[in-house]
Amino acid sequence: MTPNQTISLHLANSLQEDAPIRISPETPFGRHCAVVGSSGAGKSWMVARLVGEAAHFKSKILLIDATGEFQSLSQNAFLS
Repeated sequence: MTPNQTISLHLANSLQEDAPIRISPETPFGRHCAVVGSSGAGKSWMVARLVGEAAHFKSKILLIDATGEFQSLSQNAFLS
């Protein structure tokens, strides 16, 4: 990555245009981040995606996982 290159996290592609949906790391992680929603809304998917994209850039993340749902993330290749 070059010094002038902007970092953005790729979250998904839009359904209508198949265009990438990207955000800057400062958007969710500027200070604190909480992912909330009803059951089945995609919270776990979004957290896994955010952690994976942030790990790609070797960012520091503290994930408090009270239920152990994300313990397998440490075994994935993108966190090695």
